[in-house]
Amino acid sequence: MKKFFTIVVLGVIVCSFSSFAQIKVASNGYVGIITTTPAYRLDINSGESRIWYPNSTEPFGINHWGIDPRLTSTNAIVFYKPDGSGFIDVQCRTLYQYSDINAKENITQLGDEKSLENGKNIEKICQLKGVNYTWKDDKDKKLQVGFLAQDVEKIIPEAVIKADSTQVETMSYSALIPYLVEAIKEQQAQIETFKSMVENCCNSNLKSASLSIEPSSVIIQSKAQLDQNVPNPFNSETKIGCFIPDKSNSSTLYIYNMQGTQLQQYALTGKGKQELTIHGNVFAPGIYLYSLVIDGKEIDTKRMILTD
Repeated sequence: MKKFFTIVVLGVIVCSFSSFAQIKVASNGYVGIITTTPAYRLDINSGESRIWYPNSTEPFGINHWGIDPRLTSTNAIVFYKPDGSGFIDVQCRTLYQYSDINAKENITQLGDEKSLENGKNIEKICQLKGVNYTWKDDKDKKLQVGFLAQDVEKIIPEAVIKADSTQVETMSYSALIPYLVEAIKEQQAQIETFKSMVENCCNSNLKSASLSIEPSSVIIQSKAQLDQNVPNPFNSETKIGCFIPDKSNSSTLYIYNMQGTQLQQYALTGKGKQELTIHGNVFAPGIYLYSLVIDGKEIDTKRMILTD
């Protein structure tokens, strides 16, 4: 690039001297070649091209219409159309950007513990608006995809600059990559937090509901039950079935008349499915109530009929 720069400068100077051989030294010490009003310490302006040397701290600037690339005073190489009306496309196989840590200072981290908690980079990325568009000067009107520099500047200003010669907005798409990386890290941290919350919640619920997911036969066997007597009505004898849970301590079957007077009680010493036989000659014909009480709690009460 230095060789290219030198060749362009020498070429323009030679052309300038051979064509016009006009030199102007202004009262402020500025030297103009092919111009009587030099604007810089060294100002070569043929009308179709211009080379200038601003001062001791800035590099040469070159604008030469009809040739690309063009060096600018901001250490940038731009590619314009031959008539200088706008930019042209640049294609390459691989683009490497200068990123050596030894050339950088004032380094700060985009992502930290606080940003992982509040998702500040995710918030910025969510504000970006991807758009489709066509270039005004593209006669084929090929559909493009990207961002609008003015929109991005409001959210991530360091990704946008103005071209020094045209003052149009330009942006670096690669400047968005660090924000995307940190946003993904913030999102992953949130996912891990939610995942932990769900796992803890589900594990707790499963533990508390462990009995409810047992087979139906187990559920039935774990509950006390009083069956209807068979046969009913009866005249000689009837059988009353019931289920006594394993964890119960005391079980009793009580017989009452319709006035609520207790007539008989039968202690049930077994567990699981039980059956008690009631003989009709013990009671007078009529309607009776029988109740199952386990550990002092009434489980159920049913009615039976004794006939002559």
